[in-house]
Amino acid sequence: MTLSQPISLTSDALLPGLAFAAIRAVVLRDAQDNGRAVLEDVEGRITVQARLGRMGFAKAEGGVAVTLAAERADQLQTMRSMLIERLEKAAPDAVAGLRWSDTEAAGAPPPNFRMVTVESVEPLGTDFLRVRIRASDFALFDETSIHFRILLPKPGADRIEWPTVAENGATRWPSGEAALHRPVYTAREIDPQAGTLTFDVFIHEGGRVTDWASAVAPGAQTGLMGPGGGGIPQTRRIAMFGDETAFPAIARILDTLPGDATGQVMLQSRRGAECRYPMPEHPGIAVTWLRRDGGPDLAEMALAERARWGERFLWFAGEKSQCQRIRAAVKADGLATDQTYIAAYWTAPAA
Repeated sequence: MTLSQPISLTSDALLPGLAFAAIRAVVLRDAQDNGRAVLEDVEGRITVQARLGRMGFAKAEGGVAVTLAAERADQLQTMRSMLIERLEKAAPDAVAGLRWSDTEAAGAPPPNFRMVTVESVEPLGTDFLRVRIRASDFALFDETSIHFRILLPKPGADRIEWPTVAENGATRWPSGEAALHRPVYTAREIDPQAGTLTFDVFIHEGGRVTDWASAVAPGAQTGLMGPGGGGIPQTRRIAMFGDETAFPAIARILDTLPGDATGQVMLQSRRGAECRYPMPEHPGIAVTWLRRDGGPDLAEMALAERARWGERFLWFAGEKSQCQRIRAAVKADGLATDQTYIAAYWTAPAA
């Protein structure tokens, strides 16, 4: 398996004082849990494919050598932070001692952070707000990375802090009263020349982004981290399942898939099609709108098509527990990890 984009940047470090066998076990478990392909697993060396690039680990004097490879600096930063987050509980001392060959100076803004200015907020259908923001550069937002984090300080915070690079290369997030709300959204439309990005906010009671988007005035500024996350599936046969939180991503995919692509989309919402979210039409893909109340949940609808999963790319996004059911079924069926995308976009409150 190879990356869909060329590799041009690498970042190297040493995880001090760790045995290669222990790191290999963590890497294999993480690859299995998150659907990462293992590209190489030989004596003293293992390489896995992440969504944004490659992660390599090799036995070395004094510990384990780590090499990250990607096309862009922002992708390397995202991978660094992800790796450190995975390892810091298992090996906190080794993680603290990481020093990367290409890391920005400690205290500098991460390369995937930028300030943005709100240009407009408009109602979209019955249940969404469309937000347009402006920045100096959105050129990195392409079909390989369509997601980002909007960063919102606490309302009424006395001071506002933004993320910085830590000495070990991780992204250091403000904490305490300065902690940021940082949910993931989909870049619905991008105009690199105009320097604008549009994203859609699902309106729900108590949502921090809902409250912000409902009150923010044009000209207000906030932070953005990205791009990151999944991109447009490279396929001509697809089955997609999503609730309101997934509508913008599904719409972006329908806009981008080849004209000869075929498949189906199952959309579930409180109002069904009456939510009037502007879902693009595609000549080869049937879109079905369903109301949430009284019918099967999203996972049950996807599982009803289980016999055909291997024939099409499986794309599923919605509530966390439902995603876990789909992941378990995908694992049991032995589906190739590069033929699925399963993402938890929200978590239901505990009963």
